[in-house]
Amino acid sequence: MIVYERDGGIAGTHDVWRIYADGRVQATLKAKGSTQAQLPASVVDDAVKRIVDGGFFNLQDTYLPANRGADRFTYKLTIIQGRTLKTVTTMDATEQPAALSGALDVVNGLIQQAALK
Repeated sequence: MIVYERDGGIAGTHDVWRIYADGRVQATLKAKGSTQAQLPASVVDDAVKRIVDGGFFNLQDTYLPANRGADRFTYKLTIIQGRTLKTVTTMDATEQPAALSGALDVVNGLIQQAALK
């Protein structure tokens, strides 16, 4: 399972996407409310495998800038694989290791495939 949260920005958004192993995608978006979509389970399985193989479980829990600034987005990504759970929080304008930026790219790709933006 993947849980991806995006908070902040000028509009003060709070958006949450939950992507389940069976391919179900549930989104709660400040601007649109709740919505659902379906992806093939194999696509979600492949995405989680790419994230895990990329080193996500070895990341620190937070990657935040010294100056958080106004209107930046905060991102929280949780990956659950079997009995292992890992959450990493980061923010715009933060130097991120490749494992984190790659994981965010994979999840954003899933969201685009599900057309829940």
